[in-house]
Amino acid sequence: MMIIIGRPTAILNRLIAALAPSKPPLFMSDLQSWATLAEQARTYHALCVIINLDLNFIDLETLGPAWAQPLLLPYLIGMTNDKACGFTAFKYGLNDVYGPGDCAIQVVKRYHQAIRYFNEYLYFESGKKKLYLKSNEILFLKADNYTTDLFLTSGQTIPLFNTLKSYAAYLPSSFVRIQKSVVINTQFLYAVESTKRKCWLIGYSGILTYSPIYIKNPTLLVRQPENRFDCV
Repeated sequence: MMIIIGRPTAILNRLIAALAPSKPPLFMSDLQSWATLAEQARTYHALCVIINLDLNFIDLETLGPAWAQPLLLPYLIGMTNDKACGFTAFKYGLNDVYGPGDCAIQVVKRYHQAIRYFNEYLYFESGKKKLYLKSNEILFLKADNYTTDLFLTSGQTIPLFNTLKSYAAYLPSSFVRIQKSVVINTQFLYAVESTKRKCWLIGYSGILTYSPIYIKNPTLLVRQPENRFDCV
């Protein structure tokens, strides 16, 4: 299922045809807030939202940066005939921006790549238990001497009896080491405070600190879609 915000246009129809959804898209007349969009996406199990940025009601500055919202937003594709609008949309956190001269197939390829990696299972062992987890079920990993604690979005903390380094070697690209003992899943990173080197994760009440040795430009962790959606 995908959600379309705005009226059908030629450029929109090409993109819908290229994505070839198994179900007809859901059309919404406007974009009231990121919170409303996230709620609609969860309700209809929509992994993709296409937004017609050329409509007058789309005000990204009013909505604020999508990457700064503590919400689980789906993959956001913007459509526009205005190059300046396209740059603004990417700045505000849309994952892809599609213009009249772009090839719809390339946009679709990036989208499917993102969703495929986003849903990929990761394997861990905890004692006699064998764990198969999706990347979007993991918030962060924290070293505890020679063992590692795995923090999940469900609120669970699972002990893993191996070093953090051994896990960091095969985690997807959305997992980034922010200090010697912590690797976070940047899909859930929604805010950073560079002056005090702090960051916050969706679904975690604590505050994590990062080291300039590992993170030289923390805002890029949130703004880059390849980190947010685990693209290669």
